[in-house]
Amino acid sequence: MAKSYFISLFKANKTLFVFVLLFFLINIVANVWFVTQITPIYNWSLYSSPVKSQETYSFLKIQYNHNKVLKFKHTWEEPTKLFLLNTMNLFVALKVEKKSDPIKEHYINSWLPRHSTFHAAFKGFKNYNDDKEFNRFPYWYERYLEQVVNENVTQIDVYETRVGVLKDGTVKQANSKLIYSYNER
Repeated sequence: MAKSYFISLFKANKTLFVFVLLFFLINIVANVWFVTQITPIYNWSLYSSPVKSQETYSFLKIQYNHNKVLKFKHTWEEPTKLFLLNTMNLFVALKVEKKSDPIKEHYINSWLPRHSTFHAAFKGFKNYNDDKEFNRFPYWYERYLEQVVNENVTQIDVYETRVGVLKDGTVKQANSKLIYSYNER
């Protein structure tokens, strides 16, 4: 006869058994009776909002050495892809498009006023990038890209590419424009 988790837990530790059972029961009652989600464990709609249809979608295309496009062929390269594209997306949004940094705004306007003793003890601490870091980013990015593509990188061009999805499901490029270029040499 197979033992269930709850039977094994009851025999091993009755206090923990009661705690786990209460946890499950409270969550089920909150979800069913009060129609509320009190923990992320039972947050059914956490990732289920619909993606709204758009006429065009935009993404960054990174070219290096004037004509080579940054591509990743294998799924196991996804962490590297995310690291390269997400950092460039943030750089373009904050430095090139001059958008505001929500992390910086929250830290300065909301978090620091509520934690004045922390600010007094650690005056130099900040959890956001400033102009000094942004000015060093292109050089760092070029060095990191060299490690990924295993060749010397002399030029980086970042394009904003817009595509549209036709009714039959085919993708058609609407336009592509150069939004940032870096050439250290």
